[in-house]
Amino acid sequence: MAPRGETRARVLEALKDGPKTAGEISETTGIPRASASTTLNKLAKTGDVVKAERGYKLPT
Repeated sequence: MAPRGETRARVLEALKDGPKTAGEISETTGIPRASASTTLNKLAKTGDVVKAERGYKLPT
């Protein structure tokens, strides 16, 4: 299991070059899709990411 905060940091890093779905984040980072999805949902609740047309993106 990844150290606390590492998955979150990797998800945010993956979104720096544009919107991505949980599946795409999983492919680019190696994080299991379920973990990426859970992390995205948590980040959306705190406002660290926002829903895009497809997937999630960093707020502008």
